[in-house]
Amino acid sequence: IVGHAAMYDAVKLTDTVSAGGGPPARVGIVMNMTDIVPSNPDVELDQQGADHMDYLYHRLYLDALTLGAWDPNLDTVVDETRQDLAGRLDLLGINYYNKVEVIGLPLSLGGLVPIMDFYPEFSWEPHPEGLGAVVTRAAAFGLPMMITENGTPYVEDQGVEVLEGHLDALLGAIEDGALVEGYLYWSFVDNYEWNHGFDLRFGLYRLDVDTKERIARPVRDRLSEIAASNALD
Repeated sequence: IVGHAAMYDAVKLTDTVSAGGGPPARVGIVMNMTDIVPSNPDVELDQQGADHMDYLYHRLYLDALTLGAWDPNLDTVVDETRQDLAGRLDLLGINYYNKVEVIGLPLSLGGLVPIMDFYPEFSWEPHPEGLGAVVTRAAAFGLPMMITENGTPYVEDQGVEVLEGHLDALLGAIEDGALVEGYLYWSFVDNYEWNHGFDLRFGLYRLDVDTKERIARPVRDRLSEIAASNALD
């Protein structure tokens, strides 16, 4: 948070006019955001765990860089309002893939700092409606947004269905007032995915790792149609 705020100020100090004579640079962050939900909505402990995870994963950063809310010990209590952090976001990038179901725990596993009082169950299972939920919640911060990554490792079989579901949910959030400036699909071609290697594949094009041939998947054509018409139908 502190590093981002300092970088924001440095960019604003030096980049006052774009190279093309247009507006100066806008500075933001990209966050990997998930639709965090209680494992059982009727269990208060799960509700509390989901809310705490959402705070640590999302709101802690956004509260600090929009409002200056400073919570260095992560206890959800704002210790001070820092003007050197407030207002240091011009836009928000969102990477979205999945939801997380949270099981609340009756005690913290993190000692004095209660950062492990929940257990998150991650899944790569497509959850398109979650993109709308995430964008709608993020819209409360009043920032223009860009979907900077979105896709599914099930692209071979479900790529078109998941793409349309995500865009439909995103359109719903826009119609409800979210300011979304663009959408970027992940990814153009199957990539080496961190610790997963080539086990997880997201590409519009399937990559043959031996021959390096790129083979278009059906989702490539569907995304092309949607982009050309700027419409789902």
